[in-house]
Amino acid sequence: MITKENLKEVLESLGFENKEEIYSKTINEYTLKINFKAKTLHYPKWVTIHDTTTSNFSHPENFVVFECVHRLLEKGYKAEHLELEPKWNLGRDKKGGKADILVRDNENNPYLIIECKTTDSKNSEFVKEWSRMQEDGGQLFSYLQQERSVKYLCLYTSDFNQNLLTYENYIINVSDNEATLKQTNMKGYKEALSNAELFRVWKNTYASDYQINGIFEQNIQAYKITQLKPTLDTLKTIDYAILQKKRHQWATILRASSVGDRENALNKIMNLLLCKITDEVENQKGGFKDLQFSWGGFSADTPFDLVDRLQKLYQIGMKKYLKQEITYYSKDSIDKAFNSKYQDTPSRENIERIFNDLKYFQNGDLIL
Repeated sequence: MITKENLKEVLESLGFENKEEIYSKTINEYTLKINFKAKTLHYPKWVTIHDTTTSNFSHPENFVVFECVHRLLEKGYKAEHLELEPKWNLGRDKKGGKADILVRDNENNPYLIIECKTTDSKNSEFVKEWSRMQEDGGQLFSYLQQERSVKYLCLYTSDFNQNLLTYENYIINVSDNEATLKQTNMKGYKEALSNAELFRVWKNTYASDYQINGIFEQNIQAYKITQLKPTLDTLKTIDYAILQKKRHQWATILRASSVGDRENALNKIMNLLLCKITDEVENQKGGFKDLQFSWGGFSADTPFDLVDRLQKLYQIGMKKYLKQEITYYSKDSIDKAFNSKYQDTPSRENIERIFNDLKYFQNGDLIL
């Protein structure tokens, strides 16, 4: 945890300069300072500070906020787009409170809310707040209800241990994925009327989807939060212990889903392994721009799109490695088959429904 006792070491590791117990660092035109004599934290004059309770040494969480602002400025966010402890008017079905950091976009629209917590053990404030978020949405979803135009929520923490500064975050995309809403026919964020309903949308429609990257990584640009797509460089080998754990998880899933035909289930696993091998080989050859054997989460992906990618990989793998021809039709096959003026006819809708039933819900090579 970042504390008063190790704060100077943290600042030195970040490149702050010390002059008479005042540590300062300028990023572009923005200067951050910490005055150890006065025990105060100073932000660039362009940062909007609604409450000064985070501008002192009163709580270790203030140091996490300061470090997070430093990280935002280094990433390229403008100080004039940052607000500390923004307040909202209370109203019916809205919880009160102040967020730690509100980030606006280049059009000055609310873009990202960050809640900072300390971490010092397995039961740290960061861990406890993440648990609360999974139970009822926690603080961030109450802030979302008060600032509905925000696109992302982030629970953030940083830690300093053995002279190493690290951070951890959970990022939630609270913009609706229209493809997911269309395919599931479930409620989206825009239809939610309270923070409780917003939480239920996240939990039910988007299966509590979150990411652990997309804001501060080196290849992410400021104001362009996105999920990092997996690449060959990010893939990791698994050892025997992990393999045994996966085997146990797979057996648990089979039991929970009442799957009695283990031979059939094994065939599906082997087919999925073929898809995985094909994906990596074809990506290495330049056949795919991105790895296809990955799940982007309900906020950025859909189950139907995932199955479609797997079916394509399966067809390629069977032809290249097992010399067998497998029939595959992509999702847009119906669009290509119809003349443009017949795209919205009832006949097309019926054919598309039959196509989807056969493609996604029959017991095929990849679906139990």
